[in-house]
Amino acid sequence: MTVNEPLNFTAMTNQWLGLTAPYPEPAVLTANSYYAKILLESYSGKISEMTIIHQYNYHLLTLFSNYAEVVQVVQGIASMELQHMTLLGQTIRLLGIQPKFRTLSTNLPVYWHPQYVYFGKSIWDGLAADISAEKSAILQYRQQKQLIDDPNIQKLLDRIILDEKYHLHLLQKIADKYCPALFK
Repeated sequence: MTVNEPLNFTAMTNQWLGLTAPYPEPAVLTANSYYAKILLESYSGKISEMTIIHQYNYHLLTLFSNYAEVVQVVQGIASMELQHMTLLGQTIRLLGIQPKFRTLSTNLPVYWHPQYVYFGKSIWDGLAADISAEKSAILQYRQQKQLIDDPNIQKLLDRIILDEKYHLHLLQKIADKYCPALFK
């Protein structure tokens, strides 16, 4: 599936909701704790794969449960986010730090917390929060790419950014269908 293809939610029921471009194998030029600390933010910080996976899971169980098409699409997105988390974790290990669920931006561990998840009260605010989270992730990955001077990691971040843009596209299409007044 490509970003420009029109969405047919019904046809997606038994289809993998992903882009066909392969992910690069996790690789680094050399161990670098500074780069690992940067990636930990996207692994398990406030704006992270860990946070969005839990946010999607909560929304699937509560806010989206009566919307079969939404559930199907968001489940696909969540499984792609888990793939991102795995790739980031492998890269963080290669950089020389264990991928525990914490950040080290001040050299002190700040462990992931459920307060990072936006729980929401309806499909409308859940979708708005999920769209906002995807936009924030794209921005954060772009910033990280500028800070990390390793072509292997930059390729991985580029590939993840492609997915995040696609997730944003899918969520906006869902919002257009189920919550047309959300972004008017």
